[in-house]
Amino acid sequence: FEKKVFTEMQRENINEIINKYKDMHFENHPKLINESSLCPDHPYPYKLPNPLPDYVMDAFEAVKNVITDISSTLMPPPPTIMGSIIVGDEIVYEISIGKKNISDPNSPPPTIDTIFKIGSVTKTFPSIMTYQLRDNGMYDSLDDPITKYAPEFSIINQFTKNGANSITPRAMVSQLSGLPRQTPCETDCLNKTYCGQCEVNSEWIYNVTKHLNVILPQYTRPSYSNFAFALLGRIPEPYINQTFEEYAHENIFKPLSMDNTGFEITDEVWSKMAQGVDFIGNPYPRSALEGTGGYESPAGGSFSTIRDLSTLISQFLMSHDMKDSKILKAETMKEMMSVAYTDWDMQTAISYPFESFYYDSYFIRCKAGNTNGYSACICSIPELKLGFTIVQASDVDAFSFSVPTFEILIPTFRKLYSEQPVKSILPPNPNSFTGNFKYQGGGLLTIVVSFDGNAITMELKGIKGYGSTLVYIGDNKFQAIAPNDSKSRFAGSCQNTELSAFEYEIVNFSKDYKYFHYSNGGVYVRVE
Repeated sequence: FEKKVFTEMQRENINEIINKYKDMHFENHPKLINESSLCPDHPYPYKLPNPLPDYVMDAFEAVKNVITDISSTLMPPPPTIMGSIIVGDEIVYEISIGKKNISDPNSPPPTIDTIFKIGSVTKTFPSIMTYQLRDNGMYDSLDDPITKYAPEFSIINQFTKNGANSITPRAMVSQLSGLPRQTPCETDCLNKTYCGQCEVNSEWIYNVTKHLNVILPQYTRPSYSNFAFALLGRIPEPYINQTFEEYAHENIFKPLSMDNTGFEITDEVWSKMAQGVDFIGNPYPRSALEGTGGYESPAGGSFSTIRDLSTLISQFLMSHDMKDSKILKAETMKEMMSVAYTDWDMQTAISYPFESFYYDSYFIRCKAGNTNGYSACICSIPELKLGFTIVQASDVDAFSFSVPTFEILIPTFRKLYSEQPVKSILPPNPNSFTGNFKYQGGGLLTIVVSFDGNAITMELKGIKGYGSTLVYIGDNKFQAIAPNDSKSRFAGSCQNTELSAFEYEIVNFSKDYKYFHYSNGGVYVRVE
């Protein structure tokens, strides 16, 4: 591919290219793309209309049909699938396929309260724990070496003289630490019918890891490591005086009322569980599913339900409005959902700890997991306040459902939100602010402030796309938020580089409305 592109580039004469474009008028040439064309239309995720339009319900049914079709091709086909589509803090559609217990011919279908093991989706919990402990002060910085908090930990690092001192919590939570994939205490599954527990402590782990090697230099590229997440869950235990499992219950599950999420399979939990099956479709006995993973539990040892996972995802969705949740600050959730590493395809990425991908200009953050008899996947797009969760009673890839699901949902919700009127917070007298204003120092440009019944906007007269929506913040002051020629997101925009410097600046009108001060653009006086 690279050779082909290079050869084609050689065929072009640079002088011909220059001559072809130098006399063209940029705005009139159809082959050129200006910045407004590059800016995708991201409508603001308003509160959904009630009832939802028929085409939205049709899209939900299409998602269920796609999942049914895909699952029928898997080996073995999962006997039980449960999922949800979430908007904001509400489950708007439930997906229930199969029955809860394959061994019982009279078994009912699964519900949002049916329990499934969720494998590596568990990694969201030590990730949340890590950021909570950073925000609460246990970790001074996620960029400190992990040995600052576990001085006994060491590992051979052939890529740097710093050894384990080069490994940081931030690299660990984003799968960029270079640590080995598996925790060294894992049982040899080849000699047993089912994998056993990893019942060791940190002292045992540290005695073993000093003889092991990292596999990549830190931050080179993602390398999946259950071991990293085991350490993230276990290293803080001496500082917080409780186990990772106790911490997760107290600081994550309990505040969010995730009442059916945990680690130990009791009789009550077992009665609510879907029956997982192995790779040839045989049901797993309870004894094969009861293990939490011991030391490695933070990497994949929990169970949950669609109701609880939907609640978890909704916390990240609501961060779009900069609303703190009961477990994390909004800015912390945004930090966790930011890109840590973009792969060479420029489509897939790693966040903290999400396995993410781009589709139709949206960044979709997912976390998937597989374990004996089960698999799960949770996804979110805060910019659409849209989430998706799915669990199944079979150890086959649940992540495969996410791409076709969002191929259906993204255009559906983009259309739905685009049909809603653009609204912003308004003053009690919006028309008092409208009119034409010119820079007091002179000049030809005129700023037009107008009101269309839903939003106050300002733009440069005669120049389309150079404008902003004004959101009222009180005392004749507004915040300039986004371009007014698109369905504003009111939370960041895609203006050109020059105008983006004015994003979130304050527009302060005088008491008599005769002039306004643009905090990054001078004083503008009303003209007739």
